Amino acid sequence: MAARKKETDFNEYFDFLWEYARSKKISKGKFMKDSGLSPQRFSEFSQKNRNITAEYFLKMLSGVGLSPGEMEKLSNMSFSEEQSVQLEFDSFVKGQKSFLEELMKDPAKLQICKTAIRFKGFWNNPRVQKLFLPPCHNELTIACLPPKISGHSYAEFSEKRKKMTKEKIPSTPAIRVLRKNGVDFTPRPYRYEDRGGAKVAARELKCDEHQMVKTLVMEDEHKNSFIILMHGDMHASTKELARAIGVKSVIPCDPRTAQKHTGYMVGGTSPFGIKRDMPIYMEESIVDLASIFINAGRRGLLVEMQPAELVRILGPGPVRVGT
Repeated sequence: MAARKKETDFNEYFDFLWEYARSKKISKGKFMKDSGLSPQRFSEFSQKNRNITAEYFLKMLSGVGLSPGEMEKLSNMSFSEEQSVQLEFDSFVKGQKSFLEELMKDPAKLQICKTAIRFKGFWNNPRVQKLFLPPCHNELTIACLPPKISGHSYAEFSEKRKKMTKEKIPSTPAIRVLRKNGVDFTPRPYRYEDRGGAKVAARELKCDEHQMVKTLVMEDEHKNSFIILMHGDMHASTKELARAIGVKSVIPCDPRTAQKHTGYMVGGTSPFGIKRDMPIYMEESIVDLASIFINAGRRGLLVEMQPAELVRILGPGPVRVGT
């Protein structure tokens, strides 16, 4: 029976890592040894009977000589926000060997440290501030807070976190294309909901759903794939679309095929930086918008930009097929 996956697990990356190891002539035995995997654990991961935590994922990356960033680039599979947070925490702890050894002596302190790092609301708790703010530092503070945190006021640390969060932009293939082409854009992260679509994104970002631009992957009767960009509050008429581009019929690609052609997971599909070149069409009224919100290659991440920039980079064919 397959294990029930959590948001912070990395099950979907195992097949790629193992294939990558084989492509580098790394034997199964060496892969397991360098990744710290027992034969049983390797079998469980390969058969999807056990979830892959960030700890094991980092070990396997190290075993094949890849960083998380290199993994994303090679696999064209972007980490979710939850996965990125977990990787950052586990990487930090891994890099603080002496700090980790001290924490492992008391699991309660380790849990406090995780809470302190991962949840911003923790810092706003008056009891926590009273306990930790200078000059109230005590042994618990020194033991459970990372060296870079201890000694700073919570106000200073909170502001630093906000600034880092605001400035940090995931390096997806789409983001790299925008940067390479000098596009002026603003990242718009939001709380992703499975099957929520443009409606949820507009609600979370408090903007007009009509400004949302959906990236739809379609195919004609000969299985030739293409992309149609559509307003978030409209649907693309397949009948009108087929007539507009001169084919007999048009249907949406299944999720697996769409991911294979674009390199993006469903819910995180962007027209920028797609894996396979294919024709791109756009509902013509999109260019009339003051600004647009379009996926940046990751679930829960859009970019706000001028529609003229989209036309400049992609050169989409204008169509009128929205209903």
